[in-house]
Amino acid sequence: MTAPPVPLVWAKLQPPMSPARAISRDGLLDELTAASDIVLTAIVAPAGYGKTTTAAQLVDRLDLPVAWLGLEPADGEPVRFWTYVTAALGTAGVDELGGVYDVLRDGPGAVDHAVASLRAAIEAHGDPLVLVLDDVQAVDSDAVHRQLGGLLRHPPANLRTVCTSRSDLPLPVGRLRSEGRLAEARIDRLAFTSAEVALVLDTTFGLGSLADEHLTALVERTDGWPVGICLAGIGLRNEVDVDAFVARFAGDNRHLNEYLSAEAIDDLDPDRRAFLLTTSIVTTLEPDLCDALTGQPGSLATLRSLVRDNIFTAALNEQGTVFRYHPLFREHLLSLLAEEHAETVDELHARASRWYEEADDVDQAITHAAATDEIERACRMIAASWHVFARAGQMSRLEHWLDLLGDAVASNTEASLMMNWVLLNSDRLDEMDRWERAAVAAARSDDEIALCEIEIPTLRSHRARRAGDIGGALANAREALATADLDTEPTGGGQVSRLGALPGTALVACGVAEYWAGDLDEAQRLLSAAVTHARRTGEVSSVIQGYCYLAMIEADLGHDDAALAHADQVLELVDPSIESFHLPAMAHIARSVALLRMGRPADAEQAIERGDRLARSLDHLTLATAAIQRARILHIRGDRAGARSAVRTARSIVDDLPDARFDDRLRAIENEIRFVAKSAPDFGFGPVELTERERAVLALLPHELSRADLASQLHVSENTVKTHLTSIRRKLGLSGRASIVDRARELGLLA
Repeated sequence: MTAPPVPLVWAKLQPPMSPARAISRDGLLDELTAASDIVLTAIVAPAGYGKTTTAAQLVDRLDLPVAWLGLEPADGEPVRFWTYVTAALGTAGVDELGGVYDVLRDGPGAVDHAVASLRAAIEAHGDPLVLVLDDVQAVDSDAVHRQLGGLLRHPPANLRTVCTSRSDLPLPVGRLRSEGRLAEARIDRLAFTSAEVALVLDTTFGLGSLADEHLTALVERTDGWPVGICLAGIGLRNEVDVDAFVARFAGDNRHLNEYLSAEAIDDLDPDRRAFLLTTSIVTTLEPDLCDALTGQPGSLATLRSLVRDNIFTAALNEQGTVFRYHPLFREHLLSLLAEEHAETVDELHARASRWYEEADDVDQAITHAAATDEIERACRMIAASWHVFARAGQMSRLEHWLDLLGDAVASNTEASLMMNWVLLNSDRLDEMDRWERAAVAAARSDDEIALCEIEIPTLRSHRARRAGDIGGALANAREALATADLDTEPTGGGQVSRLGALPGTALVACGVAEYWAGDLDEAQRLLSAAVTHARRTGEVSSVIQGYCYLAMIEADLGHDDAALAHADQVLELVDPSIESFHLPAMAHIARSVALLRMGRPADAEQAIERGDRLARSLDHLTLATAAIQRARILHIRGDRAGARSAVRTARSIVDDLPDARFDDRLRAIENEIRFVAKSAPDFGFGPVELTERERAVLALLPHELSRADLASQLHVSENTVKTHLTSIRRKLGLSGRASIVDRARELGLLA
């Protein structure tokens, strides 16, 4: 046989040995071999995604003679490239290749003729075979790309070509894809699944006992990047503290640092390297943002080139206008940025923060501002927008911001007050005193002082209620209300200041406290005023809470339609998918009470399930109320033992509270159950205790007098009669007059 025209390294023509413990990607291989008329299989991904291993497993699956060529940059010279391809095909059994070598000796101008001769030799061979070109990105030659593309446009019927590359192939893949003659495996298919990660760590590193949460964390950190998983396995193999290792496993891990520098960073031109480091401070790469960070236009073209060349960059939309770096690659870039250009980091974060602020992305604007010395600006943004995130149930974002800012929050009155709301909603009541003091100490202007005078007692009222101290809740709410200006009107553009919105929150706090204290008339008056004020000033959280308790008042009074109407107002204002937003709990409980009375126990049960779930992140009193309603439902269903257990649960919730004022509610449900099942010695029923005025009202009920007539007979106002009737209903656990009279006779309260 004629000798090749250039010296060959024959080892490049040998398929690599598969690692002894490499896992088989059966699902991926099934996809790549599903069609029989495939001309080109493209395996394209950044370094470390197992492209070569996948190609080796693919040819094993195809079970055909294989011509393998591992490429390197020197192979970009056309004569050398096609000499190697010819030699590789010779190892697969193709004969009559001496003529191809002879043509190639005539130099670059004869290469097209040599390729035609090679095509003829492949066709003459007749039997199917596979040509694998490994690391095509190494070949930087337009001539080679054109010649190889021509071979693929009109391929020999018996040749299947497999190309692996770190960058998009400079070949007619679009045409082949449209013709159904292309098979592809990219990052999304080459990344390990959770099951494959577990298998690799078990079979290769003996880490089969790794906990599920650690596996999940590694998959999230690496995005299933095979080399990242293997490097984690190396580190974990001798690691005692697995939790600590997984937590710190990032782009500055020593093994990752070495690998990424060698495979992705070191060979980049200076401009690309600078672009990567500069833009690494953001997680989502938008061209305009990258222009702002680099101070230069043209970022879209740069980002698309990084995607094309598979430099650990992916497009996040079909239009190719939003991008991101692989998480570990980004963290590696960040570590290099801090090491090489530490003096620029603050300025880059400041640029990012200002860009996000102009784009109305408050979360990212605050996050980046907190990473600089612009703490005051971050506090101002938090104070202006925190209620939007709170209303959306995103308390964790607020906590995250405050953690980023640390003690710097204490220098800003509004941010310190917001910290108190976060602590209240996170049930971290013992930490609130510190931030109250910080808010007062930071207050300088008249408005800041007024904020503290209204908002701090409002916060204390809610705090006392959540701690089960109704007396304290009432006292603090009344203090806040006495200070608030209830005549506040929105200022220009329909907007209202934080100070202007506070009277609505004070009204809500006072109305809620009055409800738990048992004065439903006063609670209803205050909450109605709160809703009116909060609607005028745009304080949606106060509207929600006001309607919640108005719904509960109507439910307690037996006004089912009104209770449902108010509850529906709440649910229209709240995204039902946000389960962490706990304010609607009382609305669901009120719906349950009304629905049960309307003869819809299944719907009532569904409502109380939701209310109970939300109440668990709220306060003891709401949770106990949910338990009482659950007792009613169980009682109606005939499960008296379950009902008694639910009441005991309610009692256990409130027993240790300092001033819960829950006895009437507990006694009412106990008597409600006792009315049907009088003999329940294990329940511990107490006697029904009515006040003298309540007994006087009860004595007149059998005479079917109107409320006005009752008021006239007793020489009191109609509102007073209404209050007494509400208390009687609650203590007896019933709503209709006829039912109350029957129950009272059963209990010996009426002759």
